[in-house]
Amino acid sequence: MAELNPLSIILVENGSKGDRLLFRYPYADEPTAQVTKSYRTNPYALDVTEDLFATRTRHSSNISNHRLVGFTNKVLSNLCAVQSRLVGQKFEVKVNDVRFVGHPISIQADHRRTSNEENKSTIHLFHIVFALWAKANHSVVNCYHDLSRRVGIAVYHEEKRCRYITKQAKIMLAVHDDYASQPESSRVESPFSLVLNASHLARELKAVYDGLVQTGTVQLSIGGWIDVNFCLPQKIHKLHLDECTVEPEDIYRCLSLLKPYHTLLLLEDERDLLPSLSPDASPTLRRLVRVANPVRSLQHLAADADLTLRHVFELVSQLVYWAKATIIYPLCEKNVYVISPHAPTNLTSKLTSDFSEEFAGQSLHQVLAEYSLPSTLSQKVTPITAQQQQPTKVQVLVWLLQRRLLMQLHVYVFFTPATRLPSTAPTSRQSTPDSMTTTVNTASDTSSVVDGAVPMSPVPLEHRADLLLSSLTEPEREAVLKVPAAKDVEKLRLFAKLLRYFNGMYHLEEIMYRENLRRSQIHQLLEEFRDVLTTCQRDDEMSFPSPR
Repeated sequence: MAELNPLSIILVENGSKGDRLLFRYPYADEPTAQVTKSYRTNPYALDVTEDLFATRTRHSSNISNHRLVGFTNKVLSNLCAVQSRLVGQKFEVKVNDVRFVGHPISIQADHRRTSNEENKSTIHLFHIVFALWAKANHSVVNCYHDLSRRVGIAVYHEEKRCRYITKQAKIMLAVHDDYASQPESSRVESPFSLVLNASHLARELKAVYDGLVQTGTVQLSIGGWIDVNFCLPQKIHKLHLDECTVEPEDIYRCLSLLKPYHTLLLLEDERDLLPSLSPDASPTLRRLVRVANPVRSLQHLAADADLTLRHVFELVSQLVYWAKATIIYPLCEKNVYVISPHAPTNLTSKLTSDFSEEFAGQSLHQVLAEYSLPSTLSQKVTPITAQQQQPTKVQVLVWLLQRRLLMQLHVYVFFTPATRLPSTAPTSRQSTPDSMTTTVNTASDTSSVVDGAVPMSPVPLEHRADLLLSSLTEPEREAVLKVPAAKDVEKLRLFAKLLRYFNGMYHLEEIMYRENLRRSQIHQLLEEFRDVLTTCQRDDEMSFPSPR
C-alpha cells in the first residue's frame, strides 16, 4: 500500500537564469552531514572523493519514513529541469530506490508581447514531478504521469489567461532569495515553509500531495479557475483487500461487459455522495444517483431518469471508476450468494466494529457464517416485493455487497451427452473447451432453422431432429433423442435454439436477456433435458472489482 503514495511533489522551472527548484513537499529532509558523520568513524582517515563504493553505501536508500531524502535542491533542479527536446513527453528517471515521473511543459512560445518589462516572463518551461517508490508497478507510474500532465496543462492554460505560473514563480523566487540573504543563525524555518505561506500554487501542490496520500483522489481548482479531478484506482478500490490490487485494466475489462440487465449499487449514501461530486459534475449524473435502486436494472433506471441507455452506461462507468458504485445483478429472490474468498474473517477487523455500529445487536461473523454455503436471497428474506416487512435483512445484504464481502454465483450450463465416440475418433467433442466452442458456432447455424425453416407439416420426428440438431454428431443426436422431452417438437426446438449457450460461457441471466425468456422456462428445460446437460455455479466475469 505504501508504494501507491508519492514520496514528494516537486516544482522546477527553467528560464533565462537557469533552472531553479521552486517548491517541494514534504520539505523536511535529513541533514546530509549527519549521514556522512555516522559513516566515517576514523578521524585520521583520508577523504577519498573518488570512492564510488562509499558513495553508493552512504546513499543506498533515498527513502526515510516514506519521504524523499538525500537529494539537495540543486540536484533535484538539475534532474527535473529537462531540456527543451523532452518537453511534452513522459519524463521517467530511476535513481536508487526512487522513480521520478512527470510531464514537462513549455510556455516560451506563448509569452505575451508587452511593453511592460515587469510583466514579461523569463520562464521557458516548468515541470511538476512526483517522486515515487521505484518498486511501484507500471500502471501506478502511468497514473502519476497522467496527473502531472493534467495539472501541468491546467497551469499552462492559467498562464495564458492571467500569467499564473509567471506570477507564482516570482513570489517563490523572492522568498528563496530573501531566505538566502539571511544569516544561517536566524533561519528557523525551511524556505519551502515560507513559500507555502506566500504562494497559492504551492498550496495547490500540497493539496495534490495530501489528497493522494489520504484518499487517493485529487479535486482542486487551479488558480480558482480550472478544475482538476483525478483518482488513483489502485488505492481507492483497495478497501479491505490488502493482498489484492485492482488495476485500471481490471476496471476497463469489467465495464466492457456491462449489460442492460445489470444495475449499480452505490457505495456511499446518496446524502454523502451528491455533495462529494465535482461542482462541474453533469446534472444527469446527479439524476442517476437519485434514482439508483439495486432492485431495478440499468434499463429500468434509464427510463426512470429519462436518459438514454448509452448515456447511463457512460455515467455508471464514471461512478465505478471513482469507486462511488459497483456493478451487481439486480436483487431478486433467486440470486445465490456466498462469502467472498477475499472477505476478511479476522475477529479484530475494522469491518466487524463498523457492522456492529450499523446493525446493533448483530455479529458480522455470524451473518457471514450464514453464507458459508451458497444461499438464495429467498432463504434469508421474504419476497423482494415485500421487503418493507424485513428491511434489516435486505439492508444487511446491501451492506455486505457494498463491501464486497459476498459474491453472487450464477448457473452455467454444459452440454454433456453420455456418449462414447469410436476409438478411431481423434478427440471427443466434449473433451476440451475448443470443441465446445465449435459446437456452439455450428449450433448458431440452426437458429435460422429453428426460427422458421423447419416445416410444420407432418414430417417424421427423425427428420425434424436431423434438421434441428444438425450441428451434432450422430451419437450426440441419439443421446438427445433418448430424452423423453425430445419427443415434443416444441421442446426440442427450444433446446436446439439454446444449444449454442450450453458451453459453460453463458449464465442463465445472460441467456434470459439474449433470448427474452423467463427464468422458469429455462429451469423447466434444464430439468427436462438433465440427462444431457450439466450445470455448475460460479461467479461471473463481471464480478467487480476483479483483483488479479
